[in-house]
Amino acid sequence: MTGEGIYGVRFLIKDEHNNLIGEYSTDQDGYIELDDLLTDGKSEIKIKVEEIAAAEGYVLDDTVRTLRIRRGETTELVVENTPILGQIQVVKKSAQDNPVTNQPKGSLLEGAVFEITNADTGRVVDTMTSDSRGIAASNPIPLGRYYVQEIQAPRFYQLNSEKVEVKLKVEGDVVQIEMYNDAANINTSIEKTGNYTVDAGSNMRYDFTNIANNSNVPLDNFFWHDRIPTDAVRAGTLTTGTYNARVWYKITYKTNVNDYRTLADNLLSTNRYSFKIDSGSLKLASGEYVTDIRFEFGTVPAGFKMTEKATLLVYVPAYMSGGYNIINRADAGGSYQGEWDNSTSTWVTKIYRAPTYTKPTLPQTGF
Repeated sequence: MTGEGIYGVRFLIKDEHNNLIGEYSTDQDGYIELDDLLTDGKSEIKIKVEEIAAAEGYVLDDTVRTLRIRRGETTELVVENTPILGQIQVVKKSAQDNPVTNQPKGSLLEGAVFEITNADTGRVVDTMTSDSRGIAASNPIPLGRYYVQEIQAPRFYQLNSEKVEVKLKVEGDVVQIEMYNDAANINTSIEKTGNYTVDAGSNMRYDFTNIANNSNVPLDNFFWHDRIPTDAVRAGTLTTGTYNARVWYKITYKTNVNDYRTLADNLLSTNRYSFKIDSGSLKLASGEYVTDIRFEFGTVPAGFKMTEKATLLVYVPAYMSGGYNIINRADAGGSYQGEWDNSTSTWVTKIYRAPTYTKPTLPQTGF
């Protein structure tokens, strides 16, 4: 029972001798107001009130009620109508095989949450969740026209945004519909390239490309990270690259002495930035140098990807031996409902050192 007035309920009003006084209908607030029932100088009268037509979606209450009306007094009669009820059920299924959960196509899915909205008023009348049998069942609700829409997907599935119209037409009506969810595909990528060879005592550049959320769902905690090969190089200048969606992110860095600290925060992914990350520019302690850089994006949408490459300029000390392999590793990843995907990229650069020129010794001639 809502206690709200019901429009359009029709009543017959008769006197105590069953003579018809009139037929009346409730207004938009559910009221009928009768004045001037006392005539011919009477101080009171008895009337009979009978409901003859309930509003659509309600059970007729055909009880005849007798009221005593007295002059100078207001007499009120409250009639409550019981809604005619039905139920909506959704059977939730997997639209295809799920590579994360290994559930085959057609599997019944638990944990999908739905809202039921009255199609005429836009008011949410119920919320329901699919159980282990894949069935979400509403509470008994009045007959009428409704929309059913998923507001939370089952674990490791995409949200189904379809809005389905359902009509409850007769008392006890149970309308069952099937709704499907596409499986979540979680995938990330990163590519790193650089020089094939480099001279000891010179600079070289690493390029970062194809950093992306290739998933069909948003990913939380999205990041990319580069582990600088400090056995052979020292970091110099970092440029950030740009991305196809606006996300605010930060960059942190780690050194051989300290754990991660913030290099820059509140960076916009569609803008390009450049930072000096050598020991002098960061005012690091003597013998301290950057070993790792990490980009932290938070939540990124499906299809989030790099549009302009990021770069890292490094210096190879002159004392490095020729033939040494500089092995660099970068990784990227993110999580969806607690499930992580990580991708890695490795690049190898060989250090070249020109042989030291020694002036040849010529044979001596003369006497």
